[in-house]
Amino acid sequence: MVEAAIVMPLMVFIILGVVQLTMVQHARLMTEYAAFNAARAGIVWNADPWVMENAAIISLMPTYEGLADEMGLMD
Repeated sequence: MVEAAIVMPLMVFIILGVVQLTMVQHARLMTEYAAFNAARAGIVWNADPWVMENAAIISLMPTYEGLADEMGLMD
């Protein structure tokens, strides 16, 4: 029991830390992907800022699914 009381908080801390680092990595990758798509749209559409912004937003839409559900946009 004493060993479990010592080890369990440490293991929970490590597991939650790994989950948090995974979420940070996912956010970094999605940001790079949005920047890539915005730059590509800028090359194709002669650096039109509106098109570049929309390309970045569309690239990030899969990450907004939970937010859209909460706002009632996904009926």
